[in-house]
Amino acid sequence: APYYQFARSHPELFNLAEAGELAVVYNEAYEISNPEDFTDGYRGIMMLLGDAHRPFDVLFAGDPDKRDGVDPFSSADLSGFKAIVLPNTRRLTAAQVSKLETYLSDGGTVIGLGQIADLDEDGNDVSGSRTFDDYFGSDGTATVGSGTAIAFADNLGDQYHGNAATSSGEYDWEVTAGNLTSLSGYQSTWSTAVDAVVDQDFLTTLNRLVHVHRYNDSADVSHVYHVVNRDINLTENVDDQTMNATGTATSSVAIPPGFNSYTVTLSWMTVESPEPVELAFTVDGDYLDFTLPSFSIWGVLKVGSAASSAGAVDEKPESNFDLLT
Repeated sequence: APYYQFARSHPELFNLAEAGELAVVYNEAYEISNPEDFTDGYRGIMMLLGDAHRPFDVLFAGDPDKRDGVDPFSSADLSGFKAIVLPNTRRLTAAQVSKLETYLSDGGTVIGLGQIADLDEDGNDVSGSRTFDDYFGSDGTATVGSGTAIAFADNLGDQYHGNAATSSGEYDWEVTAGNLTSLSGYQSTWSTAVDAVVDQDFLTTLNRLVHVHRYNDSADVSHVYHVVNRDINLTENVDDQTMNATGTATSSVAIPPGFNSYTVTLSWMTVESPEPVELAFTVDGDYLDFTLPSFSIWGVLKVGSAASSAGAVDEKPESNFDLLT
């Protein structure tokens, strides 16, 4: 298959460390206790970020009743994220809140959608004794220490999820003109509040159905962007479905730390053309302006050192007859 061959021809572009600009917090305790009030909003804000070409990671805020009380959030490094997004993240432990408060006061940005941290891990109302939840609940932006809290009174992620066609619940696959208008409105609401505070490392005229995922190459801290086109002509007969090629896109990308305009290279590869092509660019401060070529489904942009040539793929088929028994 061409996708397998593409990955095998460039193993250096895979199994890299995630390098999202933002992080979305998964609130395990609240999802367990009240999934109908958490899950759609959590999924929806990730849809919105993907549609906005904002690479993101997920931070797991664990339920203290799980994993013998070991919480992955306690060891997470928040310092590399431009912002932490809390989608109706209500059930948080004191330690989780304290970590978020430290990140915020030290200069980070925390974005809250809906109600935030008003309950402890057991569901008890602690809004009267906590101050962190006071920054959220009504639309606005507040300076907290050296950081910024951005609050959306409504659960924007839940609203987005309800209009971005999904295969779950009461929602249909079809996206109507009304849905598209609503999605555009939610994107505008997000951008108006966030973009002036949290800059964006990858800007492009690609449509919202093309998502961007960023990784770090630990060898030299180059940024590796996997660009995935999800623009499908959906038809009742799946055999008739086709992909809409992206067309060329005016784009701009931040120069990674450790590089400058004289040492950085833009290398572009696709499934159809795995041999790297060096893209021309013009320098605009800390950004490189360039034209992203048209592609069908999947391309990789390496920003930093030049990408390696595509390796030969000559592997014999393998069979595991144990799976047949």
